[in-house]
Amino acid sequence: MPCFGVGAQTEYLSVNFANVNKCKTLIRQLLCGLLCLGLAACQPSVTDDKRAQQEPRRLTHDAYIWQRVWFAELGDAIDSSSQWLTQWRVLVAQLDGNGAWQRSAWQGAPLRMSGLPLVAVFRLEGNLAMHQRKQVIQQLVRHMKELRASGLLWQGMEIDHDAASADLQQYALFLQELRAKLHAAGLYPAISVTALPDWLTHNAYAEVEAASNHVVLQLHGPHLNPGQIFDAKHAQTWVRQLAARSQRPFWIALPNYGVRLHWDAPHTAARVEAEAPLAKKGMRMREVLVSPRAVQAFIHQLEQHGAPPNLHGIVWFRLPTARDQRSWSLATWQAVLRGERLNTALYAELQPAPRHPGWQRLQVQNEGVLDLPLPGQVLVQGECSLVDGEADLRYRVEESLQGGLPELRFTRRGPEMGRIRAQQEFTLATITCKDAARLRLIP
Repeated sequence: MPCFGVGAQTEYLSVNFANVNKCKTLIRQLLCGLLCLGLAACQPSVTDDKRAQQEPRRLTHDAYIWQRVWFAELGDAIDSSSQWLTQWRVLVAQLDGNGAWQRSAWQGAPLRMSGLPLVAVFRLEGNLAMHQRKQVIQQLVRHMKELRASGLLWQGMEIDHDAASADLQQYALFLQELRAKLHAAGLYPAISVTALPDWLTHNAYAEVEAASNHVVLQLHGPHLNPGQIFDAKHAQTWVRQLAARSQRPFWIALPNYGVRLHWDAPHTAARVEAEAPLAKKGMRMREVLVSPRAVQAFIHQLEQHGAPPNLHGIVWFRLPTARDQRSWSLATWQAVLRGERLNTALYAELQPAPRHPGWQRLQVQNEGVLDLPLPGQVLVQGECSLVDGEADLRYRVEESLQGGLPELRFTRRGPEMGRIRAQQEFTLATITCKDAARLRLIP
């Protein structure tokens, strides 16, 4: 059905007027179809959101530096961990329940050498209504002025306050006033807040979120997961809840530490011993440590199958050091950061004792990347004896005959007698042997 043609007897264009109107109709239909397709392509869809959540992606990692006193081991940990992190979140000061401020003795040199941006964290204990809000805000502004003068790359501040759900509206007003006073002082840090999971079911949470730049959703702690520190199912639920009610960026705080739970028998609430000891006679206690494999599996699940688009990354509580006996070792934590397989390699061996010919050190070595419980038993089969009858106090020693052969049996005194860190070793005893001994570990 041609609209135009060339006459057979002329060089001039001839028009088939009968078909012009039909062609106009076809062109209009074609243009409308193309326009609809273009508009549809520009509109976000539920399918697009689902696809964004299902595409694998690596989450970023930050870490809290929560130590109030800085030792050389902390500088070593900062230096060896910076390459896998995006930011340091440094505890600068804490307001206790009595209204007194406690400063952390942070040091600028290791932070500067790391080259990473910094977030100043302020822990506010107790009920803000019990404090003088004006004075608290003035002190926070004063702290931020001091940090700006330090010459370090402080990009933000984080308020860590466990507000009761009923107080969220007042907490939002506090954050609004804090931002206004910071701006009045010429300070414009990004403000983040630590959010608790039970806030998410309250309407006033939206006001807290609106008063901040982003939130860090805390997924750990015995107060959130009774009898344990981390529960992957609860954590998945909380992440979905936050992602569903907000499009604002958020981070999640994950644990790499352990605690000791104390309780009186029966029917009394447990007390939590984290860094400071809570020695009290007549109380039962139990060590609780987060499983690195469980946390790594949770991260893998998020990254491979379901990280919400507005989930930006992970904040670890806390940076481990060689002094911190209730955290994972640096080797274990860094292996989790890298997404490595957490292999184990625990064995016993005999090494010559320096300056004592004929003496041998019975050593237990952990050459894997996973911290492990001390072995339940270490057996030395052969004609061997203890030097001076001494051994590691965490073990009791028995001499016996097994199948007619002499044997030294080292048995751990209890299931909570400690752990051996990744890439570490300890000497169980010094012994002498008349012939080659056979060693055996029993978990």
